[in-house]
Amino acid sequence: MKRGRKLKTKEQEREQQPPAGRTPGRAARYQARPSEELDEVNDVDELDEANTGWQQTTAKMAGLTRLVTVGIWALLLAGPAIGLVAVAASGSSASAPPATSTQKATQPSATGPAGFAELYLAAYISAGEGTEESLAPYYAEPVTLANEPGSRTATRVVTVAAQPVSKGYWAVTVAAHVSAKDATGKTADQGLRYYRVGVQVAGTPEAGGAAKPAKSGGGQALYAATSLPAEVNAPTAASHGDLGYGSDSGVSSNDPVADTVSRFIAAYLTSQGELGRYVSPGLQVAPIVPAPYTSTLVTSLRDDQEDGSASDDESVPADGARRRVLATVSATSGDQDYTLNYALTLSTRDGRWEVAAFDIAPALSAEQTGPVAGSASPTPSPAPTPDTASPSAPAGN
Repeated sequence: MKRGRKLKTKEQEREQQPPAGRTPGRAARYQARPSEELDEVNDVDELDEANTGWQQTTAKMAGLTRLVTVGIWALLLAGPAIGLVAVAASGSSASAPPATSTQKATQPSATGPAGFAELYLAAYISAGEGTEESLAPYYAEPVTLANEPGSRTATRVVTVAAQPVSKGYWAVTVAAHVSAKDATGKTADQGLRYYRVGVQVAGTPEAGGAAKPAKSGGGQALYAATSLPAEVNAPTAASHGDLGYGSDSGVSSNDPVADTVSRFIAAYLTSQGELGRYVSPGLQVAPIVPAPYTSTLVTSLRDDQEDGSASDDESVPADGARRRVLATVSATSGDQDYTLNYALTLSTRDGRWEVAAFDIAPALSAEQTGPVAGSASPTPSPAPTPDTASPSAPAGN
């Protein structure tokens, strides 16, 4: 097929000219112009059809262009709405907790029941005939006591055990340091006494109860004792596991480890000397203010060196060497000496030993098996005398 423009005959040209004496209108002009142009387009369309196989006309292409334009505008207009839907979907999925967290129940806290039991026991020990109403905030049942009010007092109470009996119900064991009047009216120290109290809780697990937060409405938790306290035996004593230190190797004046420990303890407890001189860079520790003691003396030093020759070594190892020690200290206040223990970790730097860590607890041996029950005698609970016994307190086991 030839490229180029088709030649028109004179007859075709006369047919396309407007009638004489009449100005062609917009439609006539529009219809008159494309004949020549359409011939060119037809040639191009025929060429494209031959080369590509696409059978399309200018009208089809114009319609396709309009369709694509409308589609692009539709996407642009719908973009914000689609974005909002995506954000809402992602927000809801992010805020939704995992299925495992919803299935895991919150463990109830014993703090609330323990505090309530301590207050109840202190009120019970001090109460007596005529003052039974002091127990009403803790125990709602009517109570009749036969002992004289104030015949016993609790100078200190502390919870030693809190065991859940069922949902929202606790058995709390409280230790009380009790003083009581004897037959002559003199106050005698009766030592530690142990009592068990049943405490029922209405509230969320954080308060010791079993109510769901949504149902509790954030209201105040309610506590109620289910009986008068029961006096019981002291808990079984136990021995601790093996520590990560050797036997006492003594304190030598020539031992650089003992010298650093002694100076550090003195600066810490008595404010004598500059504490920063004996600690490694980065360790944050300050002396106790006001100083509780006037002088200190390291009386023994246990080291984690297996050969037990730490105190005989007067040399200082290369930088970076570490050693753990457990120091026994005699601290003087007034005319009294008090014994203390301090666990420290030391390291070497610039030819000297420094305190690298103020350990929060003595180090345990890697082979230790934990506390051993029954290896130490428990603290006995003295039997109450007939003059101070309260018939309202049930006997413990």
